[in-house]
Amino acid sequence: MHAHTQGYPAIFLPAECNKPEIICVLAKLGADLNENIGGYTPLGVAAEKGNLEAAKALVESGGDVNIPQIHGTALIIAAQRGRHEMMRLLIELGADMNTRRPTDGMTAVLVAAFWGHEKAVRMLYKLGADMKCENCLNISAWAELGGHSKVTEMLEKVMNKLSNECDFCGGCSKRVKACGRCLKVHYCSRECQLEDFKAHKRVCKKLVQQQQLDTGAAVENA
Repeated sequence: MHAHTQGYPAIFLPAECNKPEIICVLAKLGADLNENIGGYTPLGVAAEKGNLEAAKALVESGGDVNIPQIHGTALIIAAQRGRHEMMRLLIELGADMNTRRPTDGMTAVLVAAFWGHEKAVRMLYKLGADMKCENCLNISAWAELGGHSKVTEMLEKVMNKLSNECDFCGGCSKRVKACGRCLKVHYCSRECQLEDFKAHKRVCKKLVQQQQLDTGAAVENA
């Protein structure tokens, strides 16, 4: 058993062992899905282990996807491990990509860069993550601090390449077009857009809502 769950409330074990059906039963019996023991919630444990089904069950049963933990939110925990599939799921479930750790101001994309997780960095960048930290170091600087020169080199190429890359198939084309709603995700063809529709529509809605909030805040501060 993982050290996080030894002697912990029952909800932690299915989070660690990826047992969504048990999570649902315990949730109906009144288990505290947001209980923080030793700096981790059940969702934090699931995120660290990469247990997609458990994470989904926890959030859909009422767990807070953005609750802070010892190493940040579940998204930041997943970013530190380079679990890009978990990160995408958490974002679809409502995770805030730009939440900062109180201890150092790091966001998920900065953590992913520091630990050298290229695929996670690429995904977050394409979904519109803030690429700067409170101390104004940029994403490349954090990768450099982490000793990941390859990630730094990748970032220089990726920033130039991503505008022409299909977010579904990964192919490059000068004819890529952005989603008409969120304007953040790009496709090289109608076929790719249709194939990705089911997965993207949840992220798309969140991106549009965030853009509306940002626009409203800008108007108020004008």
